[in-house]
Amino acid sequence: MLNLYVGLLLGVSSPIHCVWYVTGLSGSSPLTAFSTPWTHAIHDYSFKTSHLSSRRYEEKTWSSLFRFMEAIVDQPPPTLPSECFSFELSSFIYTCLQKDSNSQISAKELMEHPFLKKYDDNSGINMVSYFVDAWSLLPTLKNISG
Repeated sequence: MLNLYVGLLLGVSSPIHCVWYVTGLSGSSPLTAFSTPWTHAIHDYSFKTSHLSSRRYEEKTWSSLFRFMEAIVDQPPPTLPSECFSFELSSFIYTCLQKDSNSQISAKELMEHPFLKKYDDNSGINMVSYFVDAWSLLPTLKNISG
């Protein structure tokens, strides 16, 4: 969820920019650098879903990269605007963005979250198709680097 966190924090328009900004400049994420474990599956899931929101972000600036990293580690995680998103999704994102390792849940437990359970195979909603379509709307690496 670090990519989503950074995206919401910075107002970055692409998850790839988030990865580059955090991992490209410092070599590792600030939470990894400060020995806070993040579940790899949650990180991977966040990379794929970080731009399924309204893309309305409050842009923030910091005086240095250190201040930026400090904000990620020390400030509370961002939340989704309640007027745009369901309680279930907001709760899911909140659960994913827990920085305290004692508050984090496993990927298996996360799969039992009400937001994901309401879209099980019997719901008639094709989540795979939804995410594939949403992902295809994001810029490609070629467009970002070019």
